[in-house]
Amino acid sequence: MIHDVLLSLTGFVGDKIEVDPVEFTSNSISLYSYKYRLRLKSNIEEYLSETEKLLVDKILHISSNFYSVNEFVKRVLGSVYNKHSNYNSNTNTNPAFGSKFNQEKSHQLQIRADLKKRLLRINPVGLYIHAVAKCMQEYILRFLQKINQLEREVFENPSLPLTFVLTSITKPSRVLDNFMAFIDEWYNLALNSRVDSTCKFSFSNMFITMEKFENLCEIYISIPCGYILDYFYLGVSSGDLLQESVSKNFLLVCSRIFCYQMINWIILGKLVDPFEEFIVGRFSISAPTNSLNSQKDANFSNSFSISSNDR
Repeated sequence: MIHDVLLSLTGFVGDKIEVDPVEFTSNSISLYSYKYRLRLKSNIEEYLSETEKLLVDKILHISSNFYSVNEFVKRVLGSVYNKHSNYNSNTNTNPAFGSKFNQEKSHQLQIRADLKKRLLRINPVGLYIHAVAKCMQEYILRFLQKINQLEREVFENPSLPLTFVLTSITKPSRVLDNFMAFIDEWYNLALNSRVDSTCKFSFSNMFITMEKFENLCEIYISIPCGYILDYFYLGVSSGDLLQESVSKNFLLVCSRIFCYQMINWIILGKLVDPFEEFIVGRFSISAPTNSLNSQKDANFSNSFSISSNDR
């Protein structure tokens, strides 16, 4: 039993443990789960005492967090939209802006209709969430090294109880709790910025697109950088030493991206913002009736940017 529990802490399940997605809905829309729960199979539980069940459940809660975080990291780093070069949905400089605007508006309405018919899977994309996922990946590798060391100790001394396993991973489990808290917050923001009548943000505030499958909507969303930076800044000043340490690392990698974007914008005049996360957004102006000024205004809309992220 102890070996199956240790195996679950590495994200794998054997014959005695099963994985269940945590189902949830929002505004009557069925959402693809980003949380998973690992639990003992019913035919195994009946052979355990209540104390053993309690200990195993506590360890499997940590395993569930690890599994969920690992799946989140794989979803972010494996997203097809992180491999393209042009993501901006508001870079239209064509004089025929009105017709394209109407097409975009009808496309948004179609998305709203499709979301109500299909199972929705939200995929995080963006420079900031990608950096956060890479940072999480480093913590995951450290956690796996800790489990590997713990496994060796158990093999050398098979009489070690489950309480030894639980106490040995207390600190790493708190780190995973912090990760899950951030993931919960990210998905909460993503749900609040969906394309429906309750939308808090405009399309200029987030990058969003969708791929259609038979019974599934793949939706890709980026969150404005201000929300992510604010979240980690609050973590740095939380008073919890472990949370402060974790938040500092995340804030550092996100701040590097922010500084890179800011330097490119101020010094080089470039807006390096493929997922529309930066505090400054792009916008386009419809072509005026005066054809002599059309090209001039088009160039102006290319070089000038205003803030579009609601804070």
